[in-house]
Amino acid sequence: GPGTGVAPFMGFLLERRVLREREGRGGAPGPAHLFFGCQHRFGDFLFDRELRGLEDDGTLTKLHTAFSRDATDSASAGEWRSVRLNVNYVQDLFYSCAGEISDIILNRGGHVYVCGDGKAMAADVHRELVATLQGAGLKTAEAAEEQLRKLAKEGRYQKEIWY
Repeated sequence: GPGTGVAPFMGFLLERRVLREREGRGGAPGPAHLFFGCQHRFGDFLFDRELRGLEDDGTLTKLHTAFSRDATDSASAGEWRSVRLNVNYVQDLFYSCAGEISDIILNRGGHVYVCGDGKAMAADVHRELVATLQGAGLKTAEAAEEQLRKLAKEGRYQKEIWY
């Protein structure tokens, strides 16, 4: 159903909260960004209150949200000449923090988990990760793809997707 890809992250985030409390530190071990997308904020945004609470207490560094069917001007939303207009998807959010995300992945041992729809979302997120890493200094898309393959072999790029 809508937004169910976030369910696997809830246990992960709650574990981070316990680790933070156990260690008595003000923040969880390393930064954690969650990119969540669904069609509508109201009705589809599972765990809204819980995720906001995890962000407020520092367990989650940043919650990034995209609601693809909640355009401010829904009459103008759609596609024109293969370009999406006023439709926000989760991969569209990477640009705003590409430098930080690249640094976490390339220099700080970060992990990437992709959960949800395998028909389009997973491929679109992968494509945006390639572009993000390429923008961070990997000269070619092939070099970025190789980096993601390496991360996958190390268990640092994992996908839990369904079709």
